[in-house]
Amino acid sequence: MRSGRRAVVVATFATPALFATSALASSPTDSRPAQSTVSSDSPTTPDSPSTKDSAAITYRGATVTVPRSWPVYDLAKDPTRCVRLDRHAVYLGTPGANQSCPAHVVGRTETVSLQPYSGAPIPTESGTVQARQGNVLITATYGSAGAKAAAALVPPTAIAPPRPAATPAPAPNAGPAVAPKVVRGAAFDTCAAPSRSEMHAWSKSVAPYKAVAIYIGGLNRACPYGNLSAAWVRDVRSYGYRFIPTYVGRQAPCTGIGTPITPSQATTQGLNGARDAIKNMAKFGFPKGSPVYLDMEDYHGSSSCNRAVLQFVAAWVYRLHLSGYRAGLYTSTWASIVRHHNDGFRNPDDVWIARWNGKPRVFGDSVIPDRFWAKHQRIHQYRGSHQVRYGRVTLSIDTDQIDARTG
Repeated sequence: MRSGRRAVVVATFATPALFATSALASSPTDSRPAQSTVSSDSPTTPDSPSTKDSAAITYRGATVTVPRSWPVYDLAKDPTRCVRLDRHAVYLGTPGANQSCPAHVVGRTETVSLQPYSGAPIPTESGTVQARQGNVLITATYGSAGAKAAAALVPPTAIAPPRPAATPAPAPNAGPAVAPKVVRGAAFDTCAAPSRSEMHAWSKSVAPYKAVAIYIGGLNRACPYGNLSAAWVRDVRSYGYRFIPTYVGRQAPCTGIGTPITPSQATTQGLNGARDAIKNMAKFGFPKGSPVYLDMEDYHGSSSCNRAVLQFVAAWVYRLHLSGYRAGLYTSTWASIVRHHNDGFRNPDDVWIARWNGKPRVFGDSVIPDRFWAKHQRIHQYRGSHQVRYGRVTLSIDTDQIDARTG
């Protein structure tokens, strides 16, 4: 999450398929240039076609050409480096297990990662272009400039990696499902999933947290998955934690954050975002009935911008319900949704209120009446990014109070 202030949405429009009524109102200062010595594990520029404005970076025989101003990070030498996707950069090597990421980062731009590759099938991921060159996997991300901008960063001689075979059923949910559970108390969220050892250390300490929010995907997910996997979810749950799955989809077209909603396609894009979230929920082992929250960042704009957001959210709710998932929404200002709570708008099942007022309570909000979303349907993010230390482990987190269902 980026901010404790979120958007006021006001619009008047009709979308018959989704509404019952027609009246709705830190820049990287320690960047490391490519090394000049040739090594199979180091970034190099010799014998590469660089220009005044571009630099060719070679890693284990694979070469990409990027703007010369982009920093290059060697993850073998800097294993706690956060692989941020919201800043232009080149990342070389395998990301570390204990990345030092900020608590709130949203929005993507063009980046390139090169890491060792064994040839195993690679699942597709929204917002990326992937290719292999020799024994190196090249992953280029993109934001509002689109996939062509990322594709231009991939060498033309690289080939697409193999993809996993399609399965007729969501295999990641095989085995006994863990039913959603109401959690009341303290929770926290991080940008990238911490390591098992870090989560275990916190679980054995006096840390008060009962649930943790994790980013399961989205075009504007700006941090890496970190250690997130179905096995990680299973293990961390065994430590006593429950989960708040969060999806960073397209953002309001008036924010300038990452890939925006296209106003004329808002409903379709909301449906597609929900489909992608459903796929990722299954991949990480969250069964039907689990909540998943759409992260909609702060914005202020025209009626067209506001209308696009409401259409997107309504489609998100509608599509998740079709597949049996609970639809949550994270934002800061709920004025328009509250205004239309009883007039046919497809309300989210659960609300996550971003209000950085330092008050760990879910009721008493200045905008949302206590009678709305009153049955274990609320989370309050009451403090933004800060560092907290328990069990000799320090994490950058946002803190929350929860009285809601979890995964």
